[in-house]
Amino acid sequence: MDQRVAAALEYIKRNYNQKIRLEDIAKATHLSPFHFQRLFSQEMGESPDVYLRRIRLEKAGHLLHVNPDKSLTAIALQCGFRSLPSFSRTFKQVYGMSPSQYRNTRSSIPNIDTKKGTTSPDVEILYFPATWIYYRHTNVYFPQLYGEFEAAKAAAQAAGVMSTRERFLGAYVHIPFHVPRTTLNYFAGVEVNINKVKDQSTVFCIPEGRYAAFETDDSYENLAGTMIRFKEEWLDHHPYQIKDIFAMEELLPASQPHRYPKLNRKIYVPIERIA
Repeated sequence: MDQRVAAALEYIKRNYNQKIRLEDIAKATHLSPFHFQRLFSQEMGESPDVYLRRIRLEKAGHLLHVNPDKSLTAIALQCGFRSLPSFSRTFKQVYGMSPSQYRNTRSSIPNIDTKKGTTSPDVEILYFPATWIYYRHTNVYFPQLYGEFEAAKAAAQAAGVMSTRERFLGAYVHIPFHVPRTTLNYFAGVEVNINKVKDQSTVFCIPEGRYAAFETDDSYENLAGTMIRFKEEWLDHHPYQIKDIFAMEELLPASQPHRYPKLNRKIYVPIERIA
């Protein structure tokens, strides 16, 4: 990943609950607003404004479910909206319902089957070290998704940067809890030895930290249902909360390209203890 875009993502991650202008994010990347916006859109597939709005709304959607007693105004302000009317208007435009309606629904996703796949996730809590991947920018609904992992591996081998473990790792730029998107940002990659990488714009760092991890072979078409089941059947019953709007997965050895969209994989969700 271009390190200037990585710096922008980190800036948004730290400041999404504040008033942020395009100029503020661009300054963190040492680019003009025009050149930054063009670079960000090329790398992420969406403009900085759209990305920021989505991060705020997804955080708000998560809080609406996990903090049912928290006022809508408090959630709006916590997630960077100037006022409750502004939050409600934007939320309804994207989710098709008001925040209060959303809070009273089990899921905002129509026709989603949260019981499809395994009946209950077998979750383990573990530490995952910072890991670098050579990646292809794609989305999980791409029928040739497994081929994107293979292409990343071929590129890494050609560059001579492969790790001895040769793990296929996929990174979600955001957690698909609430709204399925055919353009869901996804980095399909292979683990590399960062000490051999000369151009870090070609790699992405999966952040270190504590993760809740579980195996699944649920279809990617039911990805949102898989994540909601994890939340309702495990996260809601343990003293943890989502730490970052991020998730990643490891394709397991049993995965075969012909099994798409039901690849065997282990999903990792960053968590922290509830204070």
